[in-house]
Amino acid sequence: MEHFTIIPLRVGDYVGLEHTNFTYGHNQGKKLPCPIIAYLLRSRNMTVLVDTGPSSEEETRKNRHTPLTQTEDQRILNALKKHGATPETIDAVIMTHLHYDHCYGMFHFTRQPIYIQRREWEYALNPLPCHYVVYESQLAGYFPPFLREIDKLRTVLVDGEKELVPGLTLVPLPGHTPGMQGVLVAARGGNRLIASDAVPIFENWEQYTPPLPSGLHVDLVSYYQTLERIASYNCPILPGHDARVFELYGPDG
Repeated sequence: MEHFTIIPLRVGDYVGLEHTNFTYGHNQGKKLPCPIIAYLLRSRNMTVLVDTGPSSEEETRKNRHTPLTQTEDQRILNALKKHGATPETIDAVIMTHLHYDHCYGMFHFTRQPIYIQRREWEYALNPLPCHYVVYESQLAGYFPPFLREIDKLRTVLVDGEKELVPGLTLVPLPGHTPGMQGVLVAARGGNRLIASDAVPIFENWEQYTPPLPSGLHVDLVSYYQTLERIASYNCPILPGHDARVFELYGPDG
């Protein structure tokens, strides 16, 4: 079995996000500064990237997204470079979902498989109108980031749970999006679950009983089933937008 080191990458920062976007019905009127996080996974034999970061500040403004900041060091290729990684040294890319803040850098990775849940891919191509912006849907005149360089990308569509190698398993976590997936990782200290936006910040998991869904979701029934599934793994969780990840897993860079 592979045992992985987990390295969180800070690939941008939201500066004025509505707190209730992450805590369904709670903290209304409050702003939440928070990071956007990708994850680099390394074992003795394998290097894996989970998510590829957001659009640039300029593209974010142009495309009407929540304002973010992104330094040069935080751009995905530079964030990887700080850890001695390049697109050529990555063996596989895992997309937790295809919202613009998680998939913008996909086009950099053309030599390795990119794993996406089939349900997510199909929904991203034809989302509900209220989700056109977050997917940058071609139905609203955008050029979605996941379609750029599509003829060169080695996209692998996954149906449900899939073990990539012993110690690294894709697990469906629908609710936030139809094809949301997490990554169950065998680390030196035991299993860890990269939950991404299924648990966007630790507050969702730690401060509410039962745990609280994100305010951004497509299916609350599926979401609560997902939260039960996450609990069944009985292991530490790594969220998609909480700065405490960097305290727990070492400073980024």
